[in-house]
Amino acid sequence: MTDIFRFIRFFVSVASGQAADAVAARNLLSDAISLVPKESVRVGTTDTAMYYPRLAGERVTLLANHTSMIGERHLIDILHARGFDVTAIFAPEHGFRGTADPGEHMGGSVDAATGIPIRSLCDGNTRRPSDEAMHSFEVA
Repeated sequence: MTDIFRFIRFFVSVASGQAADAVAARNLLSDAISLVPKESVRVGTTDTAMYYPRLAGERVTLLANHTSMIGERHLIDILHARGFDVTAIFAPEHGFRGTADPGEHMGGSVDAATGIPIRSLCDGNTRRPSDEAMHSFEVA
């Protein structure tokens, strides 16, 4: 069985309840993780500076929430401090800093720490960002 099929088998067995036993699920997960070469997985935040040249001179937007952290700092705070032109933040439910109530409409607010506009992913009744919002940036 190829590595990818073993990995898929793990997810299917957990999702279908075949690995209801916690030990069996843990063993399947361990097997699946062991199939991924360690050097092939890199978290984007490990090389943030590599992206800076691509962002320079561009209108940037972020799809982010309160977990978009690099160490102890939020990604938006780092980009803002480095002077990038962040035109907007697209935020999911619970808001950008994780302080909104479930289902609370986030459109039209501003991040207090940076002054950057926060746009809702579900703008009004359309349940998607507005055309205006989608034309406010070149890089996401």
